[in-house]
Amino acid sequence: MDMNYNTGYVEVVDISINGQMRIKNFVGASYYKGGEIIDFKVGVINLYPSPLVFSDTANKLTAIGCDDTASLITIFPLAVGGAQTSACTTVCINGMINGSCTGMGCCESSIPKGLKTIYTLTSSYGNYTDKSVSVFSPYSYAFLAEQGTFTFNVHDLNDTSFKNKTQNNVPVVVDWFVGEDETCEQARLNRSTYVCQNNTNCTDFHGAVGYHCSCLPGYQDIDECASPHNLCSHICTNIPGSYKCSCPEGHRGDGLKNGTRCTSNHSRFVMGLSLGVTFGVLALLTMIWMSFTLYTRNKLKQKREKFFQQNGGLLLKQRLSQHPGTMESPKIYSLDELKTATNNYSEDCILGKGGYGTVYKGVLSNGCQVPLLVYEFISNGTLYEHIHKNKGVTSWLTWANCIRLASEVVDAFAYLHSAASIPIIHRDVNPPTYY
Repeated sequence: MDMNYNTGYVEVVDISINGQMRIKNFVGASYYKGGEIIDFKVGVINLYPSPLVFSDTANKLTAIGCDDTASLITIFPLAVGGAQTSACTTVCINGMINGSCTGMGCCESSIPKGLKTIYTLTSSYGNYTDKSVSVFSPYSYAFLAEQGTFTFNVHDLNDTSFKNKTQNNVPVVVDWFVGEDETCEQARLNRSTYVCQNNTNCTDFHGAVGYHCSCLPGYQDIDECASPHNLCSHICTNIPGSYKCSCPEGHRGDGLKNGTRCTSNHSRFVMGLSLGVTFGVLALLTMIWMSFTLYTRNKLKQKREKFFQQNGGLLLKQRLSQHPGTMESPKIYSLDELKTATNNYSEDCILGKGGYGTVYKGVLSNGCQVPLLVYEFISNGTLYEHIHKNKGVTSWLTWANCIRLASEVVDAFAYLHSAASIPIIHRDVNPPTYY
């Protein structure tokens, strides 16, 4: 026999200060096929040892089926007056009415007082062998239901999801009380455990041994937590004359809307971890950027040094050292010095443009403003040295090259002196010192 059993726990749906609460349901069910029972479950709800009993005034034993007797049985603990049962019978005939639960497809029965454990189950007196019955439905259900929350529909007889829907949507009402196993007279003897305090009245609970507390005439128990104006952000607990706010388990804070509210410990950990990862990534990116910048600068410095050496920089320094302090000795200007003097080659510093390039106005670091020609040093020697092969220079000039150079120079001067629309007389013709 399968048990649709609550294992000692019930899910509370609603609770009120008038001594009642609503819990989720557990349904007994059976399924017949070919005159045999295929599936059978007993619905069990156990309220023991809580100070709760099933309400005999708010609940009804309800059954759905076509050839069934629905039974409610209590075994332990025994109800007042011994074991108690309740039952009702259903049949199916043409003309069943939606909303009617008087025996045709649906039946109801009252339950005894003081029940704490119930078993709801169905049994078929004909095992659904009558074809006139089996055409309606092979299913049967038995459950306790709060009056007014379940309405019978003929389609329920063949709805395979009926049990789950009923367990989720049709509640069971239970009565709660205080001072279990004590009457008001017995409870008053121990003031440290007596619940009913000032401005209250104690009445014995007749469904079981216990009592209720109620306000005296002219007083009322105000549930501040029910007010939309309470300041709790999460959990509100009503206390005599006031209320207190708190946070769920795993959270911290004062639980107040105008305070620190409630923060998940997990959220704080995730936030801390996220901040740590973020700062770590930023630090790593900063280190990578600084390393890349330093690497780029070093590579540029190495390239400049290599370029300086490849283009006779060391030879130029050596030659300059041979003529210290002479006016003829050219100065070596670095690229940074030229950029600074010309304001990074600004267009505002341009004086003119010609065939050899752009002429800039520049101011040196010492404040001088003297006309200068800046050349890139080439270490192959002067044209004069190549023509006369001085100082052991291995010249690339052949006699044919010399004649070609002279002819081209003459052609150039002939153009300047004669062919130009305005003759240009050039009086300073000489090979550069360094070529």
